[in-house]
Amino acid sequence: MNEGKIKAFELDKMEWQEFFDEHMQHRFFDKRMIGAEEEGIVVNFSKYDKGFYKDAHRHNCSHGIYVISGKLRTDEGVYGPGSFVWHSEGSVARHGATDEEDCVFLFVTNKPFDIIYVSEEEQKETEH
Repeated sequence: MNEGKIKAFELDKMEWQEFFDEHMQHRFFDKRMIGAEEEGIVVNFSKYDKGFYKDAHRHNCSHGIYVISGKLRTDEGVYGPGSFVWHSEGSVARHGATDEEDCVFLFVTNKPFDIIYVSEEEQKETEH
């Protein structure tokens, strides 16, 4: 990374960092670039293993997912490379990779990131 006026990342030279989602009991991988502590937003290069699909959740931030390879499966459809999927702040969603292949994507938020898993009851309330 260049520490001058700009920040430049050579993603192919960065190692994947493994993280564990306690709620889902599943791992995921990031190459973390911009953190909320620095800029108030999050920008990660991320990867979901094939078959990984997050339970219903919401965030107190809007967030976007730009699919680079594989397919992003959501509760509203499946999106391939070149797709940009935006989730508005507070919206309840499920997303992950398809069963056939890993999904690699750029993940960006508009402010600090959090995740709140929701019950089936709360999810049904938001659908009406």
